[in-house]
Amino acid sequence: MVRHPVPILRLLALAALLAAATPTARRSSPPAWGAQGPAPPAASKPTPPPLVLEEPPQPLKPLRQRSEAEEDRLHAQALFATARTLEHRGRPAEALRFYQRAFRYDPTSRALGRAVIRLADRLGRHAEAARYAAKIPPDPEGDAAALRRAAIYLVEQGDWQNAAKVYQRALAARADAQPIAADVLLHMEFAGLCRLAGQYDKAADAYQWVLDALEDPEEYGVEETTRQAILGEAHTTYELMGECFLEAGRVALARRMFEKSHELVPDRARLEFHMAQIALSQGDVQEALSRLQRALAGKLTARGLAPYRLLGTILEKLGRGSQFVERLEQLHDDQPDNVPLAYCLGKEYLRTQDYGEAEPLFRRLVEKAPTTEAYEGLLEVYRRTKRPGRLLDVLAEAVAQSGSLHPLDEAVQAIIEDTGVVEKLFRMAEQRLKAEPAALSADHQLAVALLAMEAKRYELASRFYRSAIAARPEQKGELLISWGLGLLVADRYAEGIDVLQRAAKKEELPKRQRAAAYHYLSAALEMAGRTEEALAAARRAVALEDSPRFHSRVAWILYHADRHEQAAKTYRQLLDRFESDFSEPEVRQLVRQARLALSNLCVLQSRTEQAEEYLEQVLDEFPDDVGALNDLGYLWADEGRHLQRAYGMIRRAVAADPDNAAYRDSLGWVLFRLGRFPEAVVELEAAARADPDPVILDHLGDAYHACGKPQEAEKAWRKAAEAFRSQDKGDRARQVEEKIKSMPKS
Repeated sequence: MVRHPVPILRLLALAALLAAATPTARRSSPPAWGAQGPAPPAASKPTPPPLVLEEPPQPLKPLRQRSEAEEDRLHAQALFATARTLEHRGRPAEALRFYQRAFRYDPTSRALGRAVIRLADRLGRHAEAARYAAKIPPDPEGDAAALRRAAIYLVEQGDWQNAAKVYQRALAARADAQPIAADVLLHMEFAGLCRLAGQYDKAADAYQWVLDALEDPEEYGVEETTRQAILGEAHTTYELMGECFLEAGRVALARRMFEKSHELVPDRARLEFHMAQIALSQGDVQEALSRLQRALAGKLTARGLAPYRLLGTILEKLGRGSQFVERLEQLHDDQPDNVPLAYCLGKEYLRTQDYGEAEPLFRRLVEKAPTTEAYEGLLEVYRRTKRPGRLLDVLAEAVAQSGSLHPLDEAVQAIIEDTGVVEKLFRMAEQRLKAEPAALSADHQLAVALLAMEAKRYELASRFYRSAIAARPEQKGELLISWGLGLLVADRYAEGIDVLQRAAKKEELPKRQRAAAYHYLSAALEMAGRTEEALAAARRAVALEDSPRFHSRVAWILYHADRHEQAAKTYRQLLDRFESDFSEPEVRQLVRQARLALSNLCVLQSRTEQAEEYLEQVLDEFPDDVGALNDLGYLWADEGRHLQRAYGMIRRAVAADPDNAAYRDSLGWVLFRLGRFPEAVVELEAAARADPDPVILDHLGDAYHACGKPQEAEKAWRKAAEAFRSQDKGDRARQVEEKIKSMPKS
C-alpha cells in the first residue's frame, strides 16, 4: 500500500523550524582542533553538566486554522516532492502515481499537470495521459507533442469532446512560440475534429490559420513535403474546408475553397451542388434549385444523401414539397444504380406508406449493397404489412451475413414490440418446424432462437437452438455458448448451467471456446449457489487460457460467496500479477475492479485507511471513476473528514448518474455532515424513494431529527430497524432503536 508521506515531511519541517528558533548554550571557549582532527578530552577534567537551555521550547501556535483547500495544497506539495524523489531514483511508475494524486489534490497546478502528462507519455500509458490532459489548465509551458498524442488517443476512442479540449491545450502550449510546421498540422487536426463535432466556428478559425500558413510557407517553415502531408488529397481537403466555412457563415471563403477544389480535380456536378448550398444560405432559393438540378443530372453518388436532402429542403421552401417523391423517382429512373438515391427514395416510400414501391426498392438494395440500413428498411416494410414469413426470411439472411441479430437491434426491438406480428412469426416457425423441418434452414432456426431470446420466450428459444444445432453440428460449441450466455443474462441459471456444461465438455472445441464456456459456467454456478463447483469451473478456465479476465472470476466468486479473507487474498494476488500490465484496456479495467473490491472488503473488516488507499489508487488511474468518487467521498463523510472535497466528489458522481440511490444517499450524508440539514433531507428522501435501504432510512431519520421533525425521524428509524432485522443485522437494528429510545417523550 502506498503511504502518504505528509506526516514525515511535516515533522521534518517542524524540526528545522525548532532548531532555528532555539537559543544555543554559551561556550566559555572554542573547542581545540589539531591538524589530524579534534583532540581527545583530558582524562583529568570532570564531565560537563548536561546542556540546559536558557528558555524551554514553546509549541508553535498557528495564527489561524488552515482551510481544507490549504490542507489539500499542502498535501499536494508533499506528494509532488515524493514523486520527484521517486523519479530521480529511477522509479517512474511509482512517481507517476504520486504526480497524479498530487494533481487531483491541486488541479489548478500547471507544474503538476505537466509532470503527469510528461511521465505518462514517456511510459506509453496514453490512456492516463489522455484522461489528465483533458483536465489540466491551459499551460504555455506544456508539452505540445505529448498533448497531441493524448488527443489522438481520445479521437481513436471516440471521445471527441475531450479530444477537442486537449488539442486546445496543445495549441495553448505553442501560442507564444515561433510557428513551425508541426503547429500547422496541429491546427489542421484540431479543425477536423471541431468540424466532426459540429463546432464550425472553431473549425473555421483553425482552417483559416492553416490557410495563412500555407500561403506564407517560409514564415511557418512549411516545406513542400509537409504541405502535401497536411493537405493529403488536396481537392477533398479544400472541399471539407469549404463546407466548414459555409456552416460558419463565411460564404466568401467557402466559395473560394469550393472553386479551388474544382480547379485541382474538375467536377462540374460537385461544384454546382456546393454553389446551390451557397445560394440557399444567401436566401436565393430559385438559384439554389437551378444549381442543384444541374448537379443532380451529373450523378452525385459520392455526396451520399446530402444532395437529395437539399432538394427536399428547397422544394419545401418553394411550397412544392409534394413534388419531392416524384422528383426522386425521375432521378432514380435515370440513375437506377445510385444507392444513396435509392435509399432516400425508399425512406420516402416508408414515410408515405407506399409499401408496394418500397419493398422491391429495398430488396434490390439488399442484393446490391447489403447494409444495415437496407435490411432495416426491408424489415420495416414486412413488419408494417404484417408478413411474418418474409420478415423471418430477411432475419435469416441477416444471421447468415453476421451470425447474430445485434447489427439490427433497433429493427428487432420494433418487431418484438409489435406483439401481433412477432407472435404470428413464432407460431408459423413452430408449425413449419413440426410439419417439415427441412423447410426451415439452419439460419432460419437460429434467427427464431435469437429473436425468441430477445423476446424473453426462453422455452421457444431453447427448442430452436436445439434444432439449429442439429442442423449445423459443426457449430455446436459456438451455438451452445450463445444459448447458455443468453440464459445466464436472463437469470435462468439452472438451464444455463446445463447448456454451458455441454459446451465445456466438448473436447474437440478450440481451447479458447472451452475456456469461455467454463468462464460463463462458473458465473451461472455461483449465482445458483453452487460455489465449490463455480470455483472448479473458473479454475478450469484459467488452466485452459491464462487470461486476466479468467483469473478475476475466481476472486469474484469468493467475494460473492462472502468468503472475504480468501477473496481479499485472491484479489491481492491478481494485483501482484497484473498491476503493472498496461498492455490492454481490459487488463486495466480488471485491475480497477480488483481495487474497488478490495476497498469494499477493507471496509467490511474495519480497515478504513486501506480502503481509502485502494480507492485513491483507482482515482489515480481513472480520475473520473464515479464509483470510486462516491465511495471515497462517502468514507470521508462518514468520518467527518475532507468534507468539502467529499462533497465535490460525490456531486460529480450524482451528476454522472442522478438515478443512483446510493450516490444520492452519499450526497445527503455529506450534506448532513456539513450541517446543511434541509438539503440533506431532500437528497435522502429521493434516495429512499428509489431504494428503501436501511442505511438510507437511518440517514434520513438523522436528517429529519436535525431539522426538528421528530415524528418523521422516528418513522424513518423504525423502518430502518425493521429492514436491518430482516437482513439479520441485529446490532445495526439495536443501534437505530437506541436513537428512538433517546428521543424525548411528547
